[in-house]
Amino acid sequence: MIRVLLAGLGPEPETEGEGGGRVSAAAVARALRNAGFEVVLAGWGHAVEHVLGSALQEDVDAVGLLQATVADRAELVARLAEQGAADIGVLALTPEAAAESDLDGVLPASADADAVPRWVFEHVGPAS
Repeated sequence: MIRVLLAGLGPEPETEGEGGGRVSAAAVARALRNAGFEVVLAGWGHAVEHVLGSALQEDVDAVGLLQATVADRAELVARLAEQGAADIGVLALTPEAAAESDLDGVLPASADADAVPRWVFEHVGPAS
């Protein structure tokens, strides 16, 4: 079974989900579980270094970064590669305007929760 770590960088947003303009962590986790993935929730308030350690310890196949920047994603991808874990897919849900571009592994924070399992299917593989 494909394992996905969900981790929020920085504090949990006060406005999330309905009307807040951001997909909620709960909605992303539910969409992943409904698609057949195992979800490891790390919570909020983490630095990239903590997410790196959790990803390696939990032996996940993908990481979903919530409220991340494009730079956060790039840092985690580089750190995973340094640790010999470049095969772990990293997706960032970011409020940055760059999320509107075609950057692989970056979605806008307002993306539909179902966009996350679609990305995992495409970049990591289907849940088994």
